[in-house]
Amino acid sequence: MSKRVALRVAIALVVLLLATFSTARARQVWSERQAQSRVDAARAGALDELHYSVGIGVLNTELAASRSRLRQIEGSGPPASSPLWDTETQAFYSNQAGRYQRLSRQLELVVIKSTATARTEASGADSRLSQAITSAQKLLLDVTAGRTVLASGARASQAAKETPAQLRTMAATVTAAELKLSAAATTKRQMVEQVAAAVHGSLPTLLAQADAVAASAHANLDLLSIVSKPDSKYGAEVDAALSAVHAQPDVFSAALRMDALQGEANAVQTHFATDLPAKLVVVSTESQEARMYEGGKLVDSTPVTTGGPELPTDHGIFHIYAKISPFTFHSPWPPGSPFYYPPSPVSYWMPFDDAQGLHDAPWRSNFGPGSNLAPTNLGGHYILGTHGCVNMPPAAAQFLWDWAPIGTTVAVI
Repeated sequence: MSKRVALRVAIALVVLLLATFSTARARQVWSERQAQSRVDAARAGALDELHYSVGIGVLNTELAASRSRLRQIEGSGPPASSPLWDTETQAFYSNQAGRYQRLSRQLELVVIKSTATARTEASGADSRLSQAITSAQKLLLDVTAGRTVLASGARASQAAKETPAQLRTMAATVTAAELKLSAAATTKRQMVEQVAAAVHGSLPTLLAQADAVAASAHANLDLLSIVSKPDSKYGAEVDAALSAVHAQPDVFSAALRMDALQGEANAVQTHFATDLPAKLVVVSTESQEARMYEGGKLVDSTPVTTGGPELPTDHGIFHIYAKISPFTFHSPWPPGSPFYYPPSPVSYWMPFDDAQGLHDAPWRSNFGPGSNLAPTNLGGHYILGTHGCVNMPPAAAQFLWDWAPIGTTVAVI
């Protein structure tokens, strides 16, 4: 072979080798880029799974191992690239992609476990609230709010789509309701035990107390009915609560119902305190008595004399509109009239209904039942009772004068 031919062959071989190397290198670069893309995609998938886990409420403690694994994977770098065919770099990228994919599956399992744990917590909270409701019902507590929370909690703990965060939030809500109801039950139980202890475990003593509470409530309603029209339900509810106390076989059960009776009595008292005048004078033409109340409590009572059959005292609700001391009455009837009377001085005059009012009557010695049907001497002729005013003994009239300001309500019944 000539030298020229040999040179050409050598050049051709070099060109071929260079072309082969260049092609191989290009293929290697392309393969590495493809592998890197797979790694990037796998990493993005793992990060998405991590962000999703955080977003639905997986706890940091539950994610600690996965985060540590992620840091280890991200801390790994590829080996130095070889200009020749590099199998180590290819293997590294393949391994990295696999590690990220396994991390994604690990995070999926963490989500499943976290959800199961939160669901178990929610179910446990539901169970505790259910028990608290049962206990509270035995103590006659209102469990409506607890039942509403329990129904919501049960739906959440059974729903497949609920996240750990949602389940824990509901568990916290249910637990708060359970603690509130349990605290109310403890307070109620202690109160009932105190009531039972106060009567030394005596059922008859407790029943007597219940009768007194009911009687006081009815007395308040009776007084209230003089100046207003209280709803009939108040008396009926007091009677029903009293019957429930009497129906109990033991002192604890009776004390438990006693609380309900006291609640009804308190409702009456609230209505009583709101609607009853601060000061009230009640005049009974039947019993010929005047009773003075302040804050609903009797402060004084006195026998009186009211108008007789010919000139009866008006019934109704009035108010003292003047106070005059001393005062002299002058007859509006002329001499010769069967109702005429001579000038009559009094010390305390408190009108409440035109010419009718409360005053002392120094000419009268008899007051009280029947006095409005007894003759009153008008200077030689007589009428039964008064001309319509409410006659009072001097001491009672002075007390009323000092006690009752202008505007005091007077109820004549």
